[in-house]
Amino acid sequence: MLSQLFAKKNKQELGIQKLFEQEIHIAERAQNYEPIKVETKEENLEDNSDPERKNRTVFVGNLELNTTKKEVKELFSPYGTIEKLWFRSVPVNRDQINKKSKIPIKAAIILGKFKEGAKSKNCYVLLSDIESATKAATKLDGLLYKDLHLRCNLETKKTEDFSKTAFVGNLPFNIEEEEVRSEFEQFGPIRYVRLIRDPVTHNGKGFGYVCFEQFISLKNALQAGQLNISGRDLRISKAVKPALKQDQKLQNNPKNANQRIINKQKQKRQTISNKQGDTNIFNQS
Repeated sequence: MLSQLFAKKNKQELGIQKLFEQEIHIAERAQNYEPIKVETKEENLEDNSDPERKNRTVFVGNLELNTTKKEVKELFSPYGTIEKLWFRSVPVNRDQINKKSKIPIKAAIILGKFKEGAKSKNCYVLLSDIESATKAATKLDGLLYKDLHLRCNLETKKTEDFSKTAFVGNLPFNIEEEEVRSEFEQFGPIRYVRLIRDPVTHNGKGFGYVCFEQFISLKNALQAGQLNISGRDLRISKAVKPALKQDQKLQNNPKNANQRIINKQKQKRQTISNKQGDTNIFNQS
């Protein structure tokens, strides 16, 4: 009995020691790490009062995971003055050693505890004027930076061109954008690749989009034989705008069958009414 109590006590002391050492490690790393600023509600309200803020903000996707703020500033410096920049969608691993609690996100980033296999994160860059932001987004979009192709656009203008975009399903959940790009480059130049991920876990959802520079490239991809990545047969189809896709779902939903019949009857009565009106006008003349 006493031996069990001593063993339990020693185990608790070891756990406390490990946590203490980890806190020291975080503090040491933080001394050489650029602080991460968390915006307060008051700051957000102040930012929202600026109607041009989003037009001056550049979204940067597929940015290499270890890229620092200093490097981002150097990348954007030729295009104008940077007022602020911040990282988003950083794929961190927050599991503690004992798996019973979570490390704070800031601490995980400082410690470099990134999700295994993850290669990229996102970034927002606020520039001093709209002209600088537009120029930076145009020039940097598609740039190969640290072996990754950047996706850059103004926060108010997403680079979505569904006329040249393929929807790709049944992708491996741990796949990265560059792997998808290398598979589809055989059909023609690619404008961008966008994979859909879970905002919390940062795991892929198994589908994404490939936007080509030319429509013929999309046609070649749709007419190609079965493509396979990591043993998974891909499902490839022409991408559809989300709003249009939702309308199609509503139209095809069996629950809306009665409403479709009612709408058709209304259209038929309206057509008959219009014809009768035209006939009366003709007889009066």
